[in-house]
Amino acid sequence: MTSKSLLKAVFSREETERPPVIPYVCSFAARLRGVSTRNMLNDPTTLANSLQDAVRLFDYDGITSVFDPTLEAEACGCEVTWPEDGPPHIASHPLGEGLPVEGLDAPEFENRGRIAVVMEATRRIKVVLGDEKMVIGVLSGPITLLQALSGKNLSEFGEEGTAELEGILRAVETVATRMVQLYGEIQVDAVMVVEESLSPRDAHDLDRVLPVYHSLWNIAGFYGAGSILLCGESTHELERSLQDIAADCVVLGRGSSLSRSRNIALENNLCFGGGIPTRDLFGPPEEVKKVVRESMEEGGRRGFLLCTDWEVPYDAPVEGLHAVMEAARK
Repeated sequence: MTSKSLLKAVFSREETERPPVIPYVCSFAARLRGVSTRNMLNDPTTLANSLQDAVRLFDYDGITSVFDPTLEAEACGCEVTWPEDGPPHIASHPLGEGLPVEGLDAPEFENRGRIAVVMEATRRIKVVLGDEKMVIGVLSGPITLLQALSGKNLSEFGEEGTAELEGILRAVETVATRMVQLYGEIQVDAVMVVEESLSPRDAHDLDRVLPVYHSLWNIAGFYGAGSILLCGESTHELERSLQDIAADCVVLGRGSSLSRSRNIALENNLCFGGGIPTRDLFGPPEEVKKVVRESMEEGGRRGFLLCTDWEVPYDAPVEGLHAVMEAARK
């Protein structure tokens, strides 16, 4: 099966010979090309070429448009710092520093920051590789963006902050839904919503955010794209809420075993992903291959994506990803 047919089979929960492999490659691609992450993420040609070089080098199945939780936040007014050897970081929280929510001018966010860079790079990748590889548009989740803008976790607003929270969520929904629309117009195969962290208390308040998630999945479905939710860390409270969140596919990331993810997915009729902790990429190749083989056996042949649990680190050894693909394709 081709990479694209593998993804379609996974979302249809059909049995496959092997799972599609999707390492989340971004800053690692800049290192491979010998450019700074800042240079790569600010130029569509460099970004498209870097990501294409990486997928050609390792021949994995899914190429993510970017992996940058600062992307939308910067376009909405957050300051960003750029280390020499890795991804950018949020350095300010405008709503927490006195800016009224109206000052975000959320409807105009796509004309600021690096949004146009990412969309143009994704468009080029789709043209060049879209017939053979699955192209996945990545955006910050509503809770991640809310935290970046306000400096607060979802649970910190409390009942007395309901009006403030609702105002921020409206702005966040404007940004997130437009990101999905932009990716949909490029005809990506799936959109992946990334939530960097969810505290146990946040998970209790997820009902406040569910309408935003549902809007994102509905828009993705309108464009014929699958929906993936990636959580940086998993909690039992979050796992119990997955049926209500209702993405097509969930990747629970750090803090959840693959067998547990599989059981949760089966119980909720979802696809699921995971299996490769990024820290394991630094081990000997034979150990990496062992992790991959065990993950494939545990994940099974139906509705399973073999993914890294977060972005492939900037300084990850090339041998680690070669070992992943060698084991996955045997």
